[in-house]
Amino acid sequence: MLPYSYIHEASLDQLLRWWNGIDPLPKDFEVGGLDEVAYGLSKHRPEGVQALKRSLEASNLERHRSALYFLAFPDIADDQVRAALVRAFRSEEPTLKYTALWGFIHLGYFPLQQASLTALMEGSDQRLAALAMVYLSRVPGRFSQDPPRGAPKPEPADAGVRL
Repeated sequence: MLPYSYIHEASLDQLLRWWNGIDPLPKDFEVGGLDEVAYGLSKHRPEGVQALKRSLEASNLERHRSALYFLAFPDIADDQVRAALVRAFRSEEPTLKYTALWGFIHLGYFPLQQASLTALMEGSDQRLAALAMVYLSRVPGRFSQDPPRGAPKPEPADAGVRL
């Protein structure tokens, strides 16, 4: 039995009671518990997915981030989720930016302009900088041109190789 399977396999009603704060999360889920509940909700379609979508603009950061993360899967994401990812990336909250970048990469959806990613790569948040580099590395056709500023220059033996 997986450690959190009783949450993942809970009824839709119970998951909604935990998600909406009607029932407290089990004691062993006080840290990261909303992620486990969001995962469970994502498996209850369409009702659980709709509940997560209603939280895409939640004022509670943990709930907002968890909903965004578990909706950013290819078999779930739609235009509403992709638009929420763009809004999250534009927010000032690093946690939402990080989740949005992860979502874009996971979906193979690349709506961002180079300038906004360059700003992250030159910023002080190393996690965001690294994820911005990963995003750029996944953009189709991106490295048929020069690598981004700060990326290592190819060795002479590799100069003719295009990724």
